[in-house]
Amino acid sequence: MYHSQINIRYAKAILLIAKEKGIQENIKNDAEFILSSVNSSDDFMLLLEHPAIKPSEKIKAFEALFKSNIDNLTISFLKLIIQNKREIYLKRILQNVIDIYKKDFGIKPVVITTAYTLNDEEITHLKSAIEKKLNSPVELTDKVDDSIIGGMIIQIEDKELDVSVRNQLQKFKLNLVDFDLNSKKRKII
Repeated sequence: MYHSQINIRYAKAILLIAKEKGIQENIKNDAEFILSSVNSSDDFMLLLEHPAIKPSEKIKAFEALFKSNIDNLTISFLKLIIQNKREIYLKRILQNVIDIYKKDFGIKPVVITTAYTLNDEEITHLKSAIEKKLNSPVELTDKVDDSIIGGMIIQIEDKELDVSVRNQLQKFKLNLVDFDLNSKKRKII
């Protein structure tokens, strides 16, 4: 989490209002959408951070870009951030909204790395199995890394289970290097 007090206060404030209205997931989805949009465009951050552009113009730009795609509460929230000249903190505020939402609902991030692209059925099955094992909802992200050859690597928060073929081959190689052929002499009949 980005721990600046400004970021946390704004994030908690919108989530508190969203909780009262029962729309926390909508607000979290809006935060992800806006954050994705901001991260994909350098021009967007220039617009936000440029001191010569009036807050009213920034608000108009936000409304033009997002009004049809996000909740009215989120639009009001963005206006408040801009009016209070906190737009330089927008990315961190939005990331905190997402992080606090996930923490409040016990959603654990899981990253699965495989050698090939998983189909929807495989992803659904893995997600269901992991949720059952953890007894918690998960946010599953799948990655492809053909260098693992086969198997998978599962990361849950700060823990990792590596059952990839690459890892098994590395362990096998280490065992061969450690094995001293001269230490055990056997009689061959």
